[in-house]
Amino acid sequence: MSSDGQDCSSLTLKEVIALLRRACLVAGSQRQWALRHRLSSSYVSDVLSESREPGPAILRALGIERRVVVTYRRRDALACEGKIAVTPHAPDP
Repeated sequence: MSSDGQDCSSLTLKEVIALLRRACLVAGSQRQWALRHRLSSSYVSDVLSESREPGPAILRALGIERRVVVTYRRRDALACEGKIAVTPHAPDP
């Protein structure tokens, strides 16, 4: 929680959709919320039904930013899980 009382934690996609659903209820309808934010109501409906992910316009309207975290792991770890075959890499001459 930040000093101004705002929750600064990460959100799941389900939580973002729940925030969108609540924002639509507060606005009176999906259509009203979409009009207020210059979005198509079918796009908002698709996001609420999980047919599409929320894009920049919906996230901006909700005051949310998308954060992507990239991680790396050794290819051998995948081989240990049986997901890929590893061929030894010959050293460069």
